[in-house]
Amino acid sequence: MDSAKLVCLLIIFILPFFILAQTWKSTIDLNLTVDDADRIDLYTNKNGNHIIVQTSSQLKYYLYSYAGSQIRSVTIDNSISENPRLSCVTGYLDTVSVIWKEGSTIYGKRTTNAGQNWTNLNNISMSESYCNGLEVWAEHKLLHVVRSESEDGHDPYETYHRSINHKLTSWGTQKQVTDYSGEEGGFPSVTTSPTRIHVAYTVCDDLNPEESDGVAKNRDKYNANWQTPIVIFDDTGYQHDDVARSYVIASSDKLHTFYYDNEIDPWSGLMWTDLYHKSRSFGSTSWSSATQIHQNTSSNVTPVDMAVSANDSLHIVFDGEYYNEYTGSWETIYDYSTGSENYNQKISANSNDVYVIWIQNEDETYTLMLKQRDYLPLAPQNLYVDFSVGDHPTVHWDANREADLKGYHVYRAIPQISENKRLTTNPITATYYVDYDYLEGETYLAYYSAKAVDQYDNLSSSSNVDGVWVMPTKQDYLIQNETLRPTQFELQQNYPNPFNPSTTIAFGLPENINVKLDILDI
Repeated sequence: MDSAKLVCLLIIFILPFFILAQTWKSTIDLNLTVDDADRIDLYTNKNGNHIIVQTSSQLKYYLYSYAGSQIRSVTIDNSISENPRLSCVTGYLDTVSVIWKEGSTIYGKRTTNAGQNWTNLNNISMSESYCNGLEVWAEHKLLHVVRSESEDGHDPYETYHRSINHKLTSWGTQKQVTDYSGEEGGFPSVTTSPTRIHVAYTVCDDLNPEESDGVAKNRDKYNANWQTPIVIFDDTGYQHDDVARSYVIASSDKLHTFYYDNEIDPWSGLMWTDLYHKSRSFGSTSWSSATQIHQNTSSNVTPVDMAVSANDSLHIVFDGEYYNEYTGSWETIYDYSTGSENYNQKISANSNDVYVIWIQNEDETYTLMLKQRDYLPLAPQNLYVDFSVGDHPTVHWDANREADLKGYHVYRAIPQISENKRLTTNPITATYYVDYDYLEGETYLAYYSAKAVDQYDNLSSSSNVDGVWVMPTKQDYLIQNETLRPTQFELQQNYPNPFNPSTTIAFGLPENINVKLDILDI
């Protein structure tokens, strides 16, 4: 059987105006015995949940499935004793990196096959051994690391930035972010936007974030140049004590910051800590007005953690038990925990799904818990049809990256004969499908699309649609080639109709000419 595309196909996209279904799944006990002082961190990709746990003497890596089944565990460092415990896991697509501090050295390991094999990164030597913050951020090309240093743990801290290519083992040039005149600060945070690196830091002279001195700042690297520092918060009001920590994270068009404000009642002398949020455009030097997220919270053992999902929503967890989502405004705070005491929560966004881990205390027994906020899978991307398998229509698309992906369904529509027909009985895991179920001896225009399915049988919206002419045989095609060429202009009905988020308009031309196609609303 031979086939060819004889028409031009115009794909029109519109914004998908629909609300993504989502739900919180049951809390899962990961069956790891931990302690409330243990450092934990989380990164999620299609392979599952990559978790690190740093105890008083050991740093271990674990890979868990979306459902909480342990796939593997690897000892990263079997002889480590640090206070505070500073270690991080992050990644971009399948590249996962673990970074940790021991003494006056920053160590790193990288895996590209979900922890089966590891590559050592070159060490970063610190000038001083005192450090009150180590944070990481991964983007498509580089891994960014920021850390603080102090001479004796009580003098003002300085913040440093360094990056490394995901394919290399040697780090780039080190930059002291606080080298601007009169600058200092620790408890650093780092994120990136398309042309900038954003680093936040807080003026401090102690390992305790609640002993900082009231000023949080952010400094950008724009292209190759570090810009003037921008004040996030300067706590000099009469009823305020000082700012405890500040963090930055970028969504598609804004830089977001979170900070803790230690406040004091001048009449009673009572002190409490509030969590606030601000945002700004990447090129701006002015932050928005502050929004209070939560009152009487903690900046010490349960600091806020953040993630941005594929739909550009900003997700945060804090205080060991609370979750909130920002989509231009804040949702109602959700209590995701099941225990009475919870610590050290971490969050990761995987496509649109969100995963949270935390340490839970029940009767002085500490365990590591996992919970998922499940959304519909994303629609498969970049679908196209060719005849690469024999002479049969073969549908291809890019792989989805949900950790809870079950597979895909493929659909075919022949407007003159049938509406959208599902060709797959059960979800398939391959990212291609060969259509052997063609109509013998017929010539017709077939449109193909695909949808993703997760383990909870949630179905995504449709991929883009691609169409091809299907013809009986190669010999018949050669004989009929001239007769199949349109003899006059042909404009076919768009498919699908109605459509969301895309449709295909097919038209035929009797000769090679320029075409203008106007699309009008009602």
